[in-house]
Amino acid sequence: YATVFPKNVNLLVLDGNDDPNVDIVENTVDLARSTNQRIDFFISSCDMFPDTCPVDNMRGCINELNFILKENSDDILYTFGIDNPSNLMFQLIKLMFADFAGTPTLCNFADQGDYDSIKALLLGGNSEYIKRNENWFSMKSGQFLPFDTESSPTSGSSNTWPFTDYQIKAELLTADIITAEDYAFGAYDEDQYVKFLMNLNQLYPGAGTQVPTIRAKQWYSACYFWPNASPMSPVGNPELNGIVAGQLYDPYTPYIWTQRMRENFK
Repeated sequence: YATVFPKNVNLLVLDGNDDPNVDIVENTVDLARSTNQRIDFFISSCDMFPDTCPVDNMRGCINELNFILKENSDDILYTFGIDNPSNLMFQLIKLMFADFAGTPTLCNFADQGDYDSIKALLLGGNSEYIKRNENWFSMKSGQFLPFDTESSPTSGSSNTWPFTDYQIKAELLTADIITAEDYAFGAYDEDQYVKFLMNLNQLYPGAGTQVPTIRAKQWYSACYFWPNASPMSPVGNPELNGIVAGQLYDPYTPYIWTQRMRENFK
């Protein structure tokens, strides 16, 4: 809006900035790197300050959690509507980072290979993190959104309208279509596409979880063989003043994007 209608804007505040450039390759690398940095920062914080870390081996806990989630990928899809366990794994990493008091319990369940207790914790846990994010967990388990209301007639109580797994797929498809219109330079060769993601995972393994590449893959895949020649990404306006804010270890909107966006508003 600020780009298209600069005369309508006096001051602006931009927080959680997306990449203002149109290169999907650069965008994907930035996202994987920032997610990897977030995970490594969490683990290194425990290594540097063991007296304040809730468990003795945070890296080991993360690896055990990652293993048990992958072993139960079918149930994760059925219960939470998440088609890749790595996405739930990232939520658990944030949970442990935000709620140290509940981390030993979660790590203990992972150490025992007790997936049922982990699932019960997420669906009915008492930790402050889960209380603050209960909408996310209940929405993913199909218990949150109202069905067949006057304002939302297309939701469908069985999640089959207008096709099977509509709610799950529509959530991703909407973002993919918008991304494909805003970015360019995606892969037009299958071998190159696979090799790029494999190399990305080697650079940013997320402590062995593959979370950085799994998360970034959605956006890179949005431009896979997409016939788009004129991306319409916002470029900013140097005549506008305001605040462009970001967080150093934000895994969703990397700080480097905040810096780039700031360059477009000087």
